[in-house]
Amino acid sequence: VSVGGTGGNGGKGGTVSIGDTSSGSANTLVTHGDYSHGMYAQSIGGGGGHGGTSISAAVGGGGPLGAVSVGIGGSGGRGLDADTSSIYSEGDVTTHGFHSSGLIAQSVGGGGGGGGLSVAGTIGVADKGTIGVSAGGGAGQGGNGDNVTVTSTGAVSTAGDMATAIIAQSFGGGGGNGGGAIAAGAQMSGQSAAVNVAVGGGSGTGGLAGESSINVAGNVATSGDHSDGLLAQSIGGGGGNGGFAVAGSLNLSSSH
Repeated sequence: VSVGGTGGNGGKGGTVSIGDTSSGSANTLVTHGDYSHGMYAQSIGGGGGHGGTSISAAVGGGGPLGAVSVGIGGSGGRGLDADTSSIYSEGDVTTHGFHSSGLIAQSVGGGGGGGGLSVAGTIGVADKGTIGVSAGGGAGQGGNGDNVTVTSTGAVSTAGDMATAIIAQSFGGGGGNGGGAIAAGAQMSGQSAAVNVAVGGGSGTGGLAGESSINVAGNVATSGDHSDGLLAQSIGGGGGNGGFAVAGSLNLSSSH
């Protein structure tokens, strides 16, 4: 019997905020380089680790028992949740570069870890038969995104391409993929048979997204291509794929 190790859970993201209603950011903020956002607040949950691989093999000889091999892939760790993310800006924000947004706040749940691969193999050389069982590890669940809020009372403007002025996004983490399972065996003599069973690991569920909101009291302007004024998104995480399963038996037994 072989069992893969369990993947560790991710860590939880903390609360992130820039400014507040009592002492917001009221100064003028300007950036000139590419990929240079004005303000960027992110809370990100850690992703779960992948389950360990399991490999089990057995050979049945002339003893009283046949060959039995069992392999179980390790389970994937859970992606943990992100916390709230917020920006409160009272001053003017201007960016000039490519892919340089004015204000960005994000809450992103961690992705679930994948289940471990399992392989079980048997060979029987006596009249006792063989049994091989292989089960892929289950995948971890995705973490949840939390609420995101951006409030701007000053002017926000961007000049570069792909430079959205204000972005608020909450994403649930994707579920992990189930582990694959392979079981194979051969019965070389006697009247017994080789029996093999393989079961793929279950997939992880995607995490939930929180609410996403933008509150604007000042002017918003963009001049570049693919540069939205305001972008608010709440997107749940996608579920993982189920694990594959392959089972095969080779029987060379002959009747007496």
